[in-house]
Amino acid sequence: MSVESVEDVAQRLYGLLPEDFTTARDSAAREARAAGDRATAKAISGLRRPSLAAWLVNALIRHRADEVEQLLTLGEALRGAQLGLAGDEVRQLSRQRQQLIAAVGRQARALARELGHPVSDDVGQEVEATLGAAMADPAVAEAVRSGRLTSPTSYAGLGTPETEAPPTARRLTAVPTPAAPEAPRRPRKGDGEAARLREEQRREEERRREEERRAAELAQAREEAREAQQAWEDATATAAAAERRHDDAGRAVAEARERIDELQEQLERAEQALAASTRDERTLRRERDAADRVADLA
Repeated sequence: MSVESVEDVAQRLYGLLPEDFTTARDSAAREARAAGDRATAKAISGLRRPSLAAWLVNALIRHRADEVEQLLTLGEALRGAQLGLAGDEVRQLSRQRQQLIAAVGRQARALARELGHPVSDDVGQEVEATLGAAMADPAVAEAVRSGRLTSPTSYAGLGTPETEAPPTARRLTAVPTPAAPEAPRRPRKGDGEAARLREEQRREEERRREEERRAAELAQAREEAREAQQAWEDATATAAAAERRHDDAGRAVAEARERIDELQEQLERAEQALAASTRDERTLRRERDAADRVADLA
């Protein structure tokens, strides 16, 4: 009879509801023991039941993996963006980070209700604290990604590497992935020191490249922000100039209309004067014709 590996059993157990964990664990241990694999049975028996907060974080990994991965990826970006930022910028990043954590925390509470196991506000806060620690600490992020947390954790704060407080791991436990055995190798004199120096050089080179990458990203972000600010100012100036031109055109139209009204009135007065002159001329012509007739008769 084949026996499940500790890895497979752990992956299955930490996806169960907390109240189902112990029964399923003991059953798996009995099966391993019955198959004669006492070492696997002992390892399975040693798996700890997760707390409610740890269970909910594990459930997020299984049911909301995309959202959690986005959060953790953003945490990596935020850790890089902190280099070279001023205090106000760091505080703004901290506020944005907390808003994101709260949003995923609300999703966690909703997921707990969907799974028929609603949690209290205290448990929800522990979930958010664990997510915050995962955003700030790569080691905690990997423990969260494993989906096998047994207890929550928290993080002291967000700041630059020179000023931030160290991570405060509060009962953080995750079932480790069993490592494959390595072939034995006879140590040689000087191997340890040379390997240590190479590792230090490699880490220093990686750190230098990472700092250069972060500095380049920060410079690019600042340049993009400057260009955006300039574009906004240019657009505002253009809109103001257009508004002024619109106002000028409106005033010109109003003045033209007033001039048209004045000319219309002058035309009407001229027409009235012409009509009066025509009437007077006709009257005078009739009077002159009458005078001529009287003269002829005389």
